[in-house]
Amino acid sequence: MPITDQPLPSASSALSPPLVTIIILTRDGATNLDQLFASIAKVNSYKTIEIIVIDHNSAISVEGVVQRWSPTFSINLIRLKDNCSFSWSNNRAVEISKGEIVLFLNDDIIIESDIIGPCVATLDDPKVGIVGVRLDDVSRNVNRIQHIGTRFASFDLAHKMIRPANFVDEDIDHRIVETTVELPAVTAAAMFVRRKEFMEVGGFCQSYIYGYEDVDLCLKYRQQLKKKVICRNDLICLHAEGSTRSKVTRAYSDVTRKNNKKHLWRRFGSAIKRDYQLGLVACDPIWVGRRMTVNFAVSDISENPASDGFAGDYADDYNAARELGRSLSAQFGWTINFLPADKWYDQSDADITVATLDRFDPRKIESRKPGSLVAAWVRDRVDKWHRRAGFSDFDLYLCASENAAQFVRKVGVPCSLLLNATRLAPMSLAPKVRANTRPFDYVFVGDYKGRTREVVRLLHPQSINAKGAIFGINWEKHQPTPEIWQGHKPYEDLPALYRSSKILIDDADHPTKPWGCINEAVFDAIASGCLVITNNKHIDVAAFDGLLPTYETEDKLKDLIEFYSNNDRARDGLVSRLQAIVQNRHSYDHRAQHFRAILTDFAKSKFRISIKVPAPTRRGAHGWGDFHFAQGLSQALRKQGHSVRIDVRAEWYRPESLADDAAIVLQGLGEYEPQDGQINIMWLISHPEKVRLEQYDKYDHIFCASRKYTQTLKKKIQTPVECLLQCADISRFGRDMDAEAGVKSEVLFVGNTRQEYRKSVRWAVDQNIPLTVFGRDWSDFIDAEFIGGAYIPNEDLWAHYRSAKIVLNDHWDTMAENGFISNRIFDVAAAGGFVISDEVDGLSEVFGDLVPTYRDAETLSAVVEKYLGDPEGRSRISNAVVAIVREHHTFGRRAEQISTTVADLISKTTAAHISQPMSPSLSKTIPAPSVKVPSEGNNFGHAEPKFIPDWNEKITK
Repeated sequence: MPITDQPLPSASSALSPPLVTIIILTRDGATNLDQLFASIAKVNSYKTIEIIVIDHNSAISVEGVVQRWSPTFSINLIRLKDNCSFSWSNNRAVEISKGEIVLFLNDDIIIESDIIGPCVATLDDPKVGIVGVRLDDVSRNVNRIQHIGTRFASFDLAHKMIRPANFVDEDIDHRIVETTVELPAVTAAAMFVRRKEFMEVGGFCQSYIYGYEDVDLCLKYRQQLKKKVICRNDLICLHAEGSTRSKVTRAYSDVTRKNNKKHLWRRFGSAIKRDYQLGLVACDPIWVGRRMTVNFAVSDISENPASDGFAGDYADDYNAARELGRSLSAQFGWTINFLPADKWYDQSDADITVATLDRFDPRKIESRKPGSLVAAWVRDRVDKWHRRAGFSDFDLYLCASENAAQFVRKVGVPCSLLLNATRLAPMSLAPKVRANTRPFDYVFVGDYKGRTREVVRLLHPQSINAKGAIFGINWEKHQPTPEIWQGHKPYEDLPALYRSSKILIDDADHPTKPWGCINEAVFDAIASGCLVITNNKHIDVAAFDGLLPTYETEDKLKDLIEFYSNNDRARDGLVSRLQAIVQNRHSYDHRAQHFRAILTDFAKSKFRISIKVPAPTRRGAHGWGDFHFAQGLSQALRKQGHSVRIDVRAEWYRPESLADDAAIVLQGLGEYEPQDGQINIMWLISHPEKVRLEQYDKYDHIFCASRKYTQTLKKKIQTPVECLLQCADISRFGRDMDAEAGVKSEVLFVGNTRQEYRKSVRWAVDQNIPLTVFGRDWSDFIDAEFIGGAYIPNEDLWAHYRSAKIVLNDHWDTMAENGFISNRIFDVAAAGGFVISDEVDGLSEVFGDLVPTYRDAETLSAVVEKYLGDPEGRSRISNAVVAIVREHHTFGRRAEQISTTVADLISKTTAAHISQPMSPSLSKTIPAPSVKVPSEGNNFGHAEPKFIPDWNEKITK
């Protein structure tokens, strides 16, 4: 019977403890083995064990040590003629093992604790797959913890990966030193597994040479089996770190280390990155080894610090950022920084940057660490935020009201709610002032900024039967109110003011009122026990269950003040209900929890995607059609919530790309080298003749913008190929507005010369077609009367396309021959224009007969003459074509397909790496040796060692 088909021993029970097979690899390790066996004999109380020793062609025989200990243990000694790899030898040993549980041990281990029984008991939990133990270092004659688990500490820019590393003294969390803890991985120097599960996942990956085999195995258990990896740090072994490695292999070199790291990142980079980001957000120092850093980009901070180290006077944006930051720090231990305007764009230390002002431009950030995000916290001036050129370049969008969020979603990006709130403790814990002793019936807190605020227009203190006060700056300049102006009140003094007042008048100003954004003072005052009346009629009803009193007129304001000033019972009853809402929903602790939930959702369900374009530098990128194509694709992917970055050629391998889940390469000039640890997708949209066949097989997936060439590639390459035609940016070319901005050309051609007299222009000029040309370098070929200009900004093209009677299009010869339909056809159609093109294979499959074509000067002249004289025909065709494009050929459609493909590839790539059963497939490729195995039953005691002299199969990969 083949070894791999042997029945497993019975399950663990109190009467029949499972057999544990201890597997030890050695090379010239006789002294180490002797010490290891002595330590097992000294401390071990678990008797149902067998030992397999794999000798890697030792120069110094270990037979004597095995013979000496054979009266104590059942030992199989397997002598190899070569120094095989760690993975290969351990996998073969597991195949011949009989234990239900396998313990991998380095020969340089000395067991200090009685580890076998407790670790077997830990494996009684079916959710646990791997168990390790604490290792203390004895190699340097120092009292040092060497291993209490393995984690992923940070991005290693030198090796282009998140590198696994053992805890070291300076970053050990001493709470876990003597406890049982779940970790990403444990070392195989002392590791327990179930034999069946080890075989199921394919054992140790045999592509490593003494490095990361154990990390790889742990990740397979987590990904494939959904099992926990546990380190029993209450159980201790001593380890002479490095001694085994130095003896076991000749090939362990810098090159080997590099290849091991590269292989681990290739296999598990996507999973590691996602787990790393989730661990960072969860503030799990055991998992990632550091804390989240959040930078708030705020207005300038005052030079007057308060006693708690924060500034005392500041703008509203800093106030909100400060309070949210306090809660994030207090609850999760995150590091919080507040950056004034002159330091906004130094983000090298930030995991996430939160911009609180609309003038923050994410495109100006000078450096970002891999995996960092930039969020816009839209607290006011929503329309102004949207008008900023960099608004589409944020990764996350947070809005301070539902109205604002709806607006942002309508303009094309997903958005989460993150309202202002209150810091409950200082607002609500101090004693409240009795109603009949409060110095003010109503107060207003806000500055006079030289323009008429509603409260100024509607509030007339002399006509109100109540005592009021105004706090803020510059009110002495306003005549109707100086008699109740009380000067400036620092923010730290506001809780006391609110507690000593019956009513706070909220005057939502023009930046916030149209959007229903709630001023922070509303939450603060209610938390302090002060009733708020507001002019914010757009306020989200759900925020306060519709209970907040509102005013729009002078009479309404006067009535509310007088009623609630003189009716303590009604006021206090309403305040109590509002206060409960604030305490249960609207503290900054609530906002901090919600903010973390937003980041967690992003880490779980969204991707970081880079789009690689062939433009050499960013400075000249706007002159490249591929760059505008990338912008359209980027916007569509952002609408799905993904973080998207466009990299020109000089930026292809920037450090930020290490955290990318996927790279989408718009194939053009230049050859991109796909990176490990991410999904690499080529979108072949032009010039197929410039791509070498071997280049395709470096990618995970190929999209091809030609149905014809897709079939050609499928016959020539191994990488999966899928047709994905070019498309149109509806947000740019599909605007529903008049096209008066465009030049109303008879026949329009837009394109550069490409250093040749392009056929479409040459034929049109020869045939006396009324042509207008926009593009560079045409003065060398045609008269000035035909030239409309050297350049049309991409954002204005739609108007020119729509206003022209006919837009002329042509293709490169290789693109036409291979069926690559020009992007211009889709753009003109989306703009509602009428396009005529040269012939291209596959055009009729997409548009039927709705795109008229020409093949020479005569047919061009004929088709132009026909449609210049047929405005109704042009309109009918344009309407039909625009319907096809908007339904089937938009960047939104393409982004859906790309997102699905990325998700599938990440899932399949991980599954392909980890779903490699060791049995029986390995038995088919590596013949099982003929071995003598121990008899059934307890295999300890006085059995002779088993020698298997000719087991010499070697790993090839």
